[in-house]
Amino acid sequence: MRQALLIGAAILLLIPAAATAADGLITNGGHYIFVTSVSYEGDLGGLSGADGLCSSHAASGTLTAPLGLKWKALISIHGVVDARDRVSWVGPVYDVAGNLATNDPDTWPWVKDGTSTIDVDENGNDPPDSYVWTGSNVNGASVGPDNNCNGWTENTGTYDGWSGETGYFDFPAWIDSFSNQCDDDWFSLYCVSEYEETIFSDGFESGGPGRWSSVVGACDPTGTFTVTPAIGYSCAFGLVDITISEFLFADHGSQISAGSLPVVLLGSVTSCQGGTFSNSGSVPGDCAETYTLDGTFSDADTWTGTFSFAFSGGANCFDCISHVVGVTGTRQ
Repeated sequence: MRQALLIGAAILLLIPAAATAADGLITNGGHYIFVTSVSYEGDLGGLSGADGLCSSHAASGTLTAPLGLKWKALISIHGVVDARDRVSWVGPVYDVAGNLATNDPDTWPWVKDGTSTIDVDENGNDPPDSYVWTGSNVNGASVGPDNNCNGWTENTGTYDGWSGETGYFDFPAWIDSFSNQCDDDWFSLYCVSEYEETIFSDGFESGGPGRWSSVVGACDPTGTFTVTPAIGYSCAFGLVDITISEFLFADHGSQISAGSLPVVLLGSVTSCQGGTFSNSGSVPGDCAETYTLDGTFSDADTWTGTFSFAFSGGANCFDCISHVVGVTGTRQ
């Protein structure tokens, strides 16, 4: 079940999402792409579940975690979204080992401009299998209504999913290869970093990274918050055992963790001046676990919201039942 530089205090600098931090500076790096180190059946939990898998892999990857980026799965669902539209493409795409894949990802089919064959996982290793779920043709669009495992929610042989083959970036097969029944677990995911704007504000010279903010003058929620009431839940003969008395907000609230949670909850940068947040993380397996913390700051030191945990896997989840708990966080 487990698995810029800043010139003056008020000047804004916009930087593409795939930026890397080093000694307080940000270096433009375009987008990044990797293949998950675990392969899956066709039930990915829909688009949000697939994105959650990418985020979980990235948060634990030796090459991806230091990047501090947000990630989405490069998959299509007919009539809902095409893979090519899942992110706003700005700048080139590199694999997470730093090899150039393509200079112009906004133009499909992608053209190989560098040495990358897009077959590197979040740790810099070869993927477990050579196949990935995509639901997409070479133009990054859906291949049709019958090849996305029912919106990436089914893992039975009744449904089919379209796939690609890693290591074949010279050919359409990298994303557009063959159809397969959704009950086979040979398929990883392509995960790509999103484009976002990073804005630094006052306090850089005197306070360093801890004083940076996504909005000039914004209140930084980074810190530890005591949770009331404390959260406790155990099921599946102790395989799931959650005890939470505090949440740690990091990177302006885009990462939230707790001691007993098996995954970091990822979301967007927020502010503690009336800001809202919705962070989630998933643990894949026969019984998939999804944890979500939603809330709103009432002032710099207090937020209220809900913490939810959901289990998907039927009998594989034993006695685990989904819950939603109302909580309040107070800065320590």
